[in-house]
Amino acid sequence: MAEKKEKKEVKEAKAKTETKDKKETVVKDDSVVIESPEVEVQKISEVEEIADESEEEGGEYDEAQEYISATQGKKLLTEPETYLKNGAHIGLTYRTGNMRKFIYKVRNDRLSIFSLTMIDERIRLAAKMLARYEKDDILIVGSRAYARRPVRKFAETTGLRYISGRFRPGTFTNPQERNYREPKILMVADPIADRQAVREAARVGIPIIGVCDSNALTRNLDLIIPLNNKGKQSIALLFYLLSKQYLIERGEIKEGHELGETFDEYLSQIQPTKRIESLIKTKKKEKFRT
Repeated sequence: MAEKKEKKEVKEAKAKTETKDKKETVVKDDSVVIESPEVEVQKISEVEEIADESEEEGGEYDEAQEYISATQGKKLLTEPETYLKNGAHIGLTYRTGNMRKFIYKVRNDRLSIFSLTMIDERIRLAAKMLARYEKDDILIVGSRAYARRPVRKFAETTGLRYISGRFRPGTFTNPQERNYREPKILMVADPIADRQAVREAARVGIPIIGVCDSNALTRNLDLIIPLNNKGKQSIALLFYLLSKQYLIERGEIKEGHELGETFDEYLSQIQPTKRIESLIKTKKKEKFRT
């Protein structure tokens, strides 16, 4: 009896271990790294923490000047320091194959750093691409919390259509859907969070512009804008700059003209959840210990 009981306990312990391993499994292939939801939340908290630190420190880190000089004196849509201050250049610690070409370097803490020149060039390209279409044929989608206000403000400033929040399945594919739309071009603030919109647009042949972090799955995207799309400062800066450049491309304002709206009007007022705040505090404590 004692031997049977011991075997039963060993089996139960083994089953628990296997269940735990399944939850923490990381699936890998040649170009894509997909992590569990728990890991995803932690990675987001890391980016928000570093974006906050970047803002407090004026966007400076050890190799800031070298990084800025890599732009080779090209005229950007805003000052290089503004991109840095708002954390637009900071990616995640993991990268998909198609996003590697946009990465200038990987820092010692393994965070991806996007090329400022590529960020700037892709915002200009997105503005040119959108300007070719009639305003009623363009749809901007942003379901992530920090993206909702910037998307809404961008649409209001430019006169475009938008969906800020949940994207209802069938919006592009089901004519019986109450919110059925037939845009000719789509822009999403995050192809992962907005994957339903991306899937449906690809299914019906709608060109897609995607704002992509280093972990983005870029399949079905026609134009990629590399950017930290999880920080509220950086996503607000993107849509602020895109508003101005789009209106210039449309001939509605002249080069050098300032928008009537300020950057702060694009900035989300949503505060991090208690869970994210606790993860950030834990991360900071661990950093000080080491």
